[in-house]
Amino acid sequence: MYQRKGFISAGLVLTAALFAQLAGESGASAWAQQGSRTSPYTIPVNVRRAILDVVVTDKNHRAVAGSKKRDFTVLDNSKPQKVLSFDAFDFERVEPAPVMRLPDLPPDTYMNVPTTPERGPLYVIVFDMVNMGDDDDLTSDQVAARQSLRKFLASTPVGSRYELWLLSKDLHVVQGFTSDPNKLLAAFDPKRKMASIPYVFLYRDNYGATDVTLPFAAMMYIAKTLVGLPGRKNLIWMSSQFPVPYMGPGGNGGMGGAGTLPGMDAEVAQQNDSMREAADTLNTAQVAVYPIDVHGLDPYAAQGGVDLVADTIAHDTGGRAYWNVNDVPRALGDAVENGGSYYELSWAPTDPNYDGQLHKIEVSLAKKGYTLEYRRYYYDDDPNKPLTGDDRQYAAAIANHVVAHQPGDTMYAYMEHGAPMAHQILFRAHVSAGPAALATAEQMANLEEQPAYFVVRKRNQPVKAPTPIPLRKYTIDYLVLDAHAGAAGQEILELAAGAYDASGKLLNGISQNAVRMESKGHDKEKETFRAVQTLDIPAAAVWLRVGVRDVRTDRIGTLEVRLPLDAEDRQTASENALPSTH
Repeated sequence: MYQRKGFISAGLVLTAALFAQLAGESGASAWAQQGSRTSPYTIPVNVRRAILDVVVTDKNHRAVAGSKKRDFTVLDNSKPQKVLSFDAFDFERVEPAPVMRLPDLPPDTYMNVPTTPERGPLYVIVFDMVNMGDDDDLTSDQVAARQSLRKFLASTPVGSRYELWLLSKDLHVVQGFTSDPNKLLAAFDPKRKMASIPYVFLYRDNYGATDVTLPFAAMMYIAKTLVGLPGRKNLIWMSSQFPVPYMGPGGNGGMGGAGTLPGMDAEVAQQNDSMREAADTLNTAQVAVYPIDVHGLDPYAAQGGVDLVADTIAHDTGGRAYWNVNDVPRALGDAVENGGSYYELSWAPTDPNYDGQLHKIEVSLAKKGYTLEYRRYYYDDDPNKPLTGDDRQYAAAIANHVVAHQPGDTMYAYMEHGAPMAHQILFRAHVSAGPAALATAEQMANLEEQPAYFVVRKRNQPVKAPTPIPLRKYTIDYLVLDAHAGAAGQEILELAAGAYDASGKLLNGISQNAVRMESKGHDKEKETFRAVQTLDIPAAAVWLRVGVRDVRTDRIGTLEVRLPLDAEDRQTASENALPSTH
C-alpha cells in the first residue's frame, strides 16, 4: 500500500526546530534519515493464539456482566483448552474517553485529538440496497430502513463509533468511523458533495440482487479493511433479503460449509469456497455479524429462508440476527449494546502443527440459564499458506517493488480511508498545496509503478502509457508532540501519507522512516520534533490521510483531511474572479 521508493517527487526534510508554544520549552535534536523499517528494539516472535469474544445474554436477550475467567470452559475440537487471557467489556459501564479541547490553529492545520467522546468497540453499518425490497414493493423497505437508521443515529449512545457503507451500484464508504452524530446524519443529505445514502435504489436487479455470493464477498472485503485494527468489531448488515446459499451436505450447516464434495457442481463449489473465505476473513478480523431484516413483521419470513440465513451468519461469527421485528431502531440499539458487552478469551491450540482444517469451538458457562453467542469455528491455516483471489493479484503486482506495509498490519489498517482516528501518538500537521499542473512523463511513470495504479494484465504485455493528469504538490509539516527516545537513546518514527478519491481508492502514498538521536540536556518527555514531507497528488483526490508511527512500540497517530484545502478554495475563487484576456 505504501511504497518506500518509486513515489512522485517525494522527499523528506527533517529539522531540529521546536514549537515553544506547544512544547513548553525550546531545545535542539538531531535526526538522521533511516532507510530500513527494522527497529533495533524489536525481536520478532511468533505466538499461536486463538482469540474468542463471548457475549452472555439472559432470557430477554440482554447482555449479562459479572462472569469470571473460572466460569468459562472452552473446547477446541472437543479438547479442553486452558484460558490464557481474559478481559470483560461492559457497554453500560464504560465511560467515553475525555474530549480534548483543540487550541487555536492556523488555517489548514490539524491535530489528531478526539473532539467528540469515543468508547467501546467499532461498529460498521452496511445499508444493503441491492437486497432491500422485493418485486411487489421495491421501495417501501428502502425508505423505511433509511428513516429507521437516521432515527437511530440521531440518538445513538454517546461515544459509539460508526462507519457507514452503502451497497448499491458498488460497495463504498459513505462516512468513515466517527462518534460525531452531525457527521453521521450528514450522510443522509443527498445534496452534499460527498457520497450519501439515497432515498431509493431502483436498479437493484441489475446489480446482483440474485447473486447469493454478493453479500459474502462484500463482508469479506469489509473485513479485510478491519484486519489490523485491535479488538472486536461489529458488522451490522441492514437488508430485507438474505439470498439462501447452498450449505453443502455433511457440512456444519454454517458459512464454513463442507467445502468441495464429490458430485458438487462448479457453481455450488464456488459458493461454498466464497463462504468459507468470507468466514475465515471475518474471524481473522475479529468481526461479529448482526443481520437486521428491515422488512418488519412477516409471518412468512421463516418459510422464505430469511431466518435461516440471517441466523446462520450471526451464529457462525458470534453475532445475533434480528428478523420479523417491527422496531428496526430498537434492533439497532440492541445490536450495539450486545456487541459492546462481551468477554474476550484466548488460548494456545493444543495441536502442534497447522492442519488447515476447520476447528469447532464449544464454550460453556458454569452459570446456567444464559445464552452464549460466539463464533463457532476457525480454520487452523498456516499464515504462510499460498495466497488466493485478490491477494494473489496484489502480491504479483508488487513483486518487484519495496512495500512499506502489507494488508493486516496495524499501520496499513489505520491508513485506510475512513479508518478510526488513532491517538496513541499526538501530532499536528500543517498541509499546503501548490498549483495544479499536468504531470510530466516521469511523474506518470512513477504513478504507474505504484500498487494503487496497477492493472492486472497478461504476462509480458507492454503497458500503455497513461494520459497525463493534473497533479498538485502537497507539503505536510509534521509536529510530533509526545515523541521521546527509548532506553538506547534512539527512536524511529515512520511518517506516512495517502491520497484517496471520492470512492476511497488510493491514488498515491508515501512512507518514510526517520531516526531521532538522543538529545542531552533536555527533558526528553517534553521535546517536540518537526518533519516536512512532500508528494505530488492527483488533483482529483478528495481525502488526504496522514499518520505517524513509533516503529519500536507500534504506537500510532493518524488524521484525515478533506480536500481541497481552504487555501485551495480561496485560490480557485481568486483565479475565477480574474477578468479574461484575449
